[in-house]
Order: sequence, then C-alpha cells, then structure tokens
Amino acid sequence: MKKVFFKDRSALLSRNAGAACSGARGGAVFSDELTTGLPEPIRKYLHVCGYMGTPVPVNADVYWAESSIRLTLEKHCAL
Repeated sequence: MKKVFFKDRSALLSRNAGAACSGARGGAVFSDELTTGLPEPIRKYLHVCGYMGTPVPVNADVYWAESSIRLTLEKHCAL
C-alpha cells in the first residue's frame, strides 16, 4: 500500500509541477488583484507574513500528529 501511495504522490507532484509551468493557476503570484475576493483577515495575514509577491503554492505535504480516525459510528480508533 505504501508503494502505491508514493507512486500516486509522485504522479500528482509531477502533474502539479507541469501545471505550474504551463500557467494553469501555476505561476500565479500573491498580489492585491489575486486576493481581492478573500476576507479581510486573510488578506491582512498574507500581507503581514510577507506572502505578497511570492508564488502561489500548488501542493503541500501534510503531516498529521495526534489524530484519530472514526471507523464507524460505534467504533473509534484511538491513538
């Protein structure tokens, strides 16, 4: 299962890298124009943290810590 995950992950990362080069939302840069539709607290956060003028990310790695998955309504998988 782990091999399948890494294979799928590699395919998605390469697809996203291709999208970034082709201009399909990739290559976008955080700017006032791009953030006009966002709520004011988010726009302020992007400005304060220095994201303005930087490329918009197209993917991210997420690491879950201290999480659990509910398998059914009756069962709960503990850590």
